[in-house]
Amino acid sequence: MTLQALVLQRNSMYRKLLRALLTLALTLIALCFGSDGEKLDDGYFRPMGLPKEIERSLSRIENEAKKSENSLTPSPELLSEIQKLTMALPRSAETAKAQERGRILTQEALESRSPEIAVKVDKILSKLQDEIERDSQYAATIRALDARLYPMQAIATKNREVANRILISNPSGLPFEKMRPGDIMLWNDRSGRPVIRLAVSLFAKDYTHSAIYLGSLTDQKPDGRRHVYEAINVIDGTNIDLLDRKWKRHGLSVALGHVKGLTPAQAKRLALGAIRTFGDRGSTPYHVFPPWDKTYFNEGVYCSQLTWEPYARAGIDIDSNDWRYLVWFSVHNWYLPYSASTAFFSVFPDEIKTSPHIDWYYDRMNL
Repeated sequence: MTLQALVLQRNSMYRKLLRALLTLALTLIALCFGSDGEKLDDGYFRPMGLPKEIERSLSRIENEAKKSENSLTPSPELLSEIQKLTMALPRSAETAKAQERGRILTQEALESRSPEIAVKVDKILSKLQDEIERDSQYAATIRALDARLYPMQAIATKNREVANRILISNPSGLPFEKMRPGDIMLWNDRSGRPVIRLAVSLFAKDYTHSAIYLGSLTDQKPDGRRHVYEAINVIDGTNIDLLDRKWKRHGLSVALGHVKGLTPAQAKRLALGAIRTFGDRGSTPYHVFPPWDKTYFNEGVYCSQLTWEPYARAGIDIDSNDWRYLVWFSVHNWYLPYSASTAFFSVFPDEIKTSPHIDWYYDRMNL
């Protein structure tokens, strides 16, 4: 073989290797960011983008959200833009029909306030969701939209999983040395009765429950053990409960944070104030059905509402109303009427997680 042929062969091998590495890198990027992609004729993988109409709509939503910052009410333009985005998502006629049926059934379930009807509707919604996911264009657009709203989440989640595997040889559990009364606690747990799972499916992106850490408050529970204050379900209502019972479960994802701008003594006083307001041992019932306005307490209190209230009373609003969550909530809760306004006026654990007023010092799975 001549020298020229050897050089050509080597260059060809380098080009093939470079193409293979580039294809691998693009594929890994697409997987990390959670979006679909397109396999091109030349073997390359191109991550899927959003339609220009959707991108323009997201830009308008972000701009309108800035106008509603620190406001008790969203601008009509913000709600209108979110509604336009949900309607602009490409869907088949079958998907549109399934979503309309889901909205009607959900409205009937919410108006009935019947746990039995909620269970039946939950089963129907699951079947409708399966039908909708068979609409490949719609499903791919939703995944691309999620990746656009939360581009680093898949990578962060993967890094957390890797960190958990590394730490499993020397598990430390919850960082009790950092925890202090008044801290915000979140978890992700999607188990429970059907009516609870239906409620969780309405609002939970990453976190399903919130609570206030009490620590060893001997004036409340004179046993020296660690406690939390929470509204956990329709049976228990507001309750001071042992932390060990639920929050230390293996495999449970937990986030813990200090509320900024408060001394430990101030945070503790606010936590005790919440107990005086809402009581213990079911004194205040759990609020299940709408309205879920965070300032509405006539029918009880739900978990993140209980967590939000004492700090709001002190002038610290830990409801972020992050525009990305408002979009996510509206798109994924296609069966919930008035979804954008519901997300804005309510306070859900995911909105607390993105609050700029909280310093999160722990966020991983229990080992």
